Amino acid sequence: MRKEMDLDRQPAMDPGDVFEQTCWNILRRRYPPEKLAYIPAEMGGDCGIEGYSTDGIAYQCYADRDSLTLRHRTDKQKGKLYDDTVKLKKYASRLEGVLNGLIIEHYFLMVPEYHAAELISYAHERAAAVRGYGLSFISESFAIHIKTLQDYPTELRAALADGAAKAAIPPPFMHRRSRTVPD
Repeated sequence: MRKEMDLDRQPAMDPGDVFEQTCWNILRRRYPPEKLAYIPAEMGGDCGIEGYSTDGIAYQCYADRDSLTLRHRTDKQKGKLYDDTVKLKKYASRLEGVLNGLIIEHYFLMVPEYHAAELISYAHERAAAVRGYGLSFISESFAIHIKTLQDYPTELRAALADGAAKAAIPPPFMHRRSRTVPD
């Protein structure tokens, strides 16, 4: 029998301060320049997405710096997902102009790591809420996925090889032993 990881007691690791930049380095390796758009947040915010690809995926990167436990991190990731999906409705007219007819089918919340199935379930709940907004740029099959840089193995290997991802990547499987403990 296995014991589940205790999110309230497991310490959270600091992901570093370059996670967003590393995400975009990975995505730029995945897509040619004409297929990827970054939305600057400096003037007016990013409207709930940091960018998108022309294949209908919106991207939002998030790495909290101050969570003391995995429970706190999971709660903050859920909060970020809520806040940014509400922004899709709040800034709908701005996003329509930015997307210029593109329909978003998938929303990827990119995080250094996540620890709870409840985050995936919550992503499904938020996707249903966003579909209910009736936004012209949201697909009827809109889905939210939680992604890490490890979901892009080819691009990650290249970024690690040239040093573009070192500071933002947690050591592989660093919590594997603490996730389940055999009796």
